[in-house]
Amino acid sequence: MISPANNAGSPNGTPAPAPRKRISPLLIGILIIASILVPLVFWQGTWFGSQLSDDQLAKYLADRDNPRHVQHALVQLTERIDKHDPNVTRFYPALLALVDHPREEVRSTLAWTMGWSPEADGFHDALRTLLTDYAPLVRRNAALSLSKVPDPACRPVLHAMLEPYAVTATVAGELTDLPPKDRPVKAHSHLATITPPDAASVKVYAPLDGRILKVEAANGSPVAIGDVLCTLAPGEKDLREALRAFALVGTAEDLDAIRAALNRTYATKGAAEQGEITIKLIEKRSADASTNGL
Repeated sequence: MISPANNAGSPNGTPAPAPRKRISPLLIGILIIASILVPLVFWQGTWFGSQLSDDQLAKYLADRDNPRHVQHALVQLTERIDKHDPNVTRFYPALLALVDHPREEVRSTLAWTMGWSPEADGFHDALRTLLTDYAPLVRRNAALSLSKVPDPACRPVLHAMLEPYAVTATVAGELTDLPPKDRPVKAHSHLATITPPDAASVKVYAPLDGRILKVEAANGSPVAIGDVLCTLAPGEKDLREALRAFALVGTAEDLDAIRAALNRTYATKGAAEQGEITIKLIEKRSADASTNGL
């Protein structure tokens, strides 16, 4: 006879598993909504494609505490400038107010946006200010925008875009994490770490896209402020954009530097093709100027 205790168990006498608790339909609904909304909120926070009203544009441009909002507004204004929206000029004073914004990514985007209408009131002077910015990305976007005027003041920065870029130490300490030669890097990505003797480690970020052309300092070695850590070969896009800009503003004095850049190991096929077009345009412009006695 099976005892009453065993009668509550399974057929083989082992205890029966506890019944599963049913999940509330309400909880299931909340989880489903969350699984949709969380990625959506993140996406909206990082993507600049959602359309902004005029009121939102004004609010975003004035939001100096949120650089993502400012960049979103700048991208939207670029699209409206490109579409020749006659109402976009009302936002130009707000753009000019961003020239001294403390965040590099905002000033860089601003220089790019102004390049879609560099002849607008105040934009030319603003771009000349950004041309002397301490951040190389800001200077380069300003130079590319000024080439459309065309303003020869951008030529020194365009020359720098053809050359390797030296990354230097901003603090003294022990160098670690520096990748090897030929490693591609992206602007603002972690490039190396420097640990001062009596302070927390400081990360060194890549100032530009490119490729490590030469490693100047060894991991584990001490470095001083200003020491060169590595040199970056120009990124392909930067090289091609500089050559396109030279096609607009370059002179015969720039040809040697352009040819030298095209003969370096980092010159890609696309850059070489653009370079040949640029050289022909500069040569033609120079010949026409000589013919006209300029």
